[in-house]
Amino acid sequence: MRALLALIVSCWLMETADAQVRQPIISLRASVLLVPFTPLLTVECRVVENLSLQGETNFSRIHGVNLKYYLIDPLQKTYVFVGSAFVESTTLRRDRQSTVLPYVGAGYAHVFHKNWVIDSRLGIGRTINADQNSIYPIIKTGIGKRF
Repeated sequence: MRALLALIVSCWLMETADAQVRQPIISLRASVLLVPFTPLLTVECRVVENLSLQGETNFSRIHGVNLKYYLIDPLQKTYVFVGSAFVESTTLRRDRQSTVLPYVGAGYAHVFHKNWVIDSRLGIGRTINADQNSIYPIIKTGIGKRF
């Protein structure tokens, strides 16, 4: 939760310091992770040119951070990403400690009505410290607004 708040504050500070550069700089989305089915709040901040930092959480057992590179335009169209999720689940670890799930993949952010965005991505990752490490698909989609 603190990391998500820090991301929002740092995005706001960068926006005020760099107000004359391309807009938008922040994207806020309601997202759904499909495996396992989990609603998430996603905040994405353009760091530099086509590179962005994204944080996501369901405020209880799943938190993630991603670095995304947009191939054409910032915060829209095709991108590649690398990230890591921190998951608390008895399915992954009997002691309910966080399991680390690094992943990579690609996605597409479709912009409509100027600043609304639908973002979908597909990736793959492998748990590092689960009781039995496994490979998992990363399938996520969301809708939100760019600011």
